[in-house]
Amino acid sequence: MTKEDKQAVELAQSLRGQYLISRSLCCLETELANVKGAKREESDLRQVKFLIDALFPMYRGIQMAKDNSEELQKCLEYLE
Repeated sequence: MTKEDKQAVELAQSLRGQYLISRSLCCLETELANVKGAKREESDLRQVKFLIDALFPMYRGIQMAKDNSEELQKCLEYLE
């Protein structure tokens, strides 16, 4: 494993990495849901939702609670 590989794994396993992956998946979910007609890939959308729910729920939870928690706002500032 290269140094860059190790750094990537460390980032993915960190709180910041989990946040970035979760945010990316939520953005992808939105984009996939907006696709209409024959180009829409329902299986991709289902699997992205599964990944969010099973492994990367952080960003969705932040979105849902963002307006209701001062403490959460502090966490967001730290993560961003």
